[in-house]
Amino acid sequence: MAFFSICLISCDLSSDDESDMSAGDFKASVAGTAIDFSAMSGCYKGLYDESSALFIDGGTSDYSNEIDIILVNVTGIGDYIVGDSTENSASYSSVSDDGLVTSYYTFGEGTGLVKVTEYSGNRIAGTFSFTAINNYDDDSQISVTNGTFNLEVSD
Repeated sequence: MAFFSICLISCDLSSDDESDMSAGDFKASVAGTAIDFSAMSGCYKGLYDESSALFIDGGTSDYSNEIDIILVNVTGIGDYIVGDSTENSASYSSVSDDGLVTSYYTFGEGTGLVKVTEYSGNRIAGTFSFTAINNYDDDSQISVTNGTFNLEVSD
């Protein structure tokens, strides 16, 4: 949840033009509902537990939905497992009308796959799907399917 908050806080909300907040295309279906996460999308290089990582993020323009994917030591085109006790992870968070944040993570029990189909250092594209678990309710899980992204990579 902290990462979700950081992403929301770090965006410049003073602009009237939402087109400058997106660096590409990011879409997925959550629990069977198609959602466009492109309004707040991007890919950033950084460190995760002292390893190089790509942080692939997408969010809706009303800040009510967000997907975050962390891929560690990306070497190029290929399949990257998320969850299942790997360093790679994926999460989905939503904010209800009354401000309640619900987050689902692949850490530990969740599983999924990110297929990187293009990676040139300054652009990444691919597909993804994952099943994530709500950390506060072990019985609650959510499926994210038909995910696609095509994003500029920032340092």
